[in-house]
Amino acid sequence: MNPIGLNLVVLRSSQPKELAVWYGKLLNRTVNEEKHSHGPLHHSLQLGDSVIEFYPQKHKAQSAPMTFGLVVSTHTFERLSATTTSKILNENSVIINDLDNNQIIVQRRISSKDS
Repeated sequence: MNPIGLNLVVLRSSQPKELAVWYGKLLNRTVNEEKHSHGPLHHSLQLGDSVIEFYPQKHKAQSAPMTFGLVVSTHTFERLSATTTSKILNENSVIINDLDNNQIIVQRRISSKDS
C-alpha cells in the first residue's frame, strides 16, 4: 500500500501576513511572499515536504476555525511548550491557538532514542 501524505494546508485570514509571521516564529521557519498567475498575493512556509499557505479571506464573514496536528522533535516540543500559551493534553501533546483561533495539536515525536 502506498502511504498518503498531507502536503498543503491553506489558512484564510483577515490578517494573512501577520498570521504567517506568527507561524514562522512559532515553527522557526522562513515566511515567503508568493503570487501565482492571477491569484492574490499570499504568504507561505515550508514544513518538510508540506506547505502552509496564508491567503486573504475572500469575504468579510469570518471563516470557521480549523484544527490540524503537527508531530515535532522533543527539542521543538519543549520549546513550544515553554514559549507559547498552550493547553496541555498529556505529557506528549499540547494545543496551541493561533491569532485566528485555529488550533494546532502539537505532539512530541517518540522514537526509540527518546524512550
